Amino acid sequence: KAVSVDGSPLTLQAALVRRLPFVIGSIIPTALGGLVGFVLVLVILITAIQDEPDKRGLHDKWAGSKVIEA
Repeated sequence: KAVSVDGSPLTLQAALVRRLPFVIGSIIPTALGGLVGFVLVLVILITAIQDEPDKRGLHDKWAGSKVIEA
């Protein structure tokens, strides 16, 4: 479950910011969009793997969110 860093529910703005990198690749047409989307997802995964101990990806850092077990 995605929540704010302080544990409160995500605001609509934070939820939109958190999803933005995943949407960007889909709004750019053709193969370029697929490449951009792939690179953004790769960057998110790499930042999540490197972030200790919270494992927050770049999209979580931008949105001020984290994922918890529900």
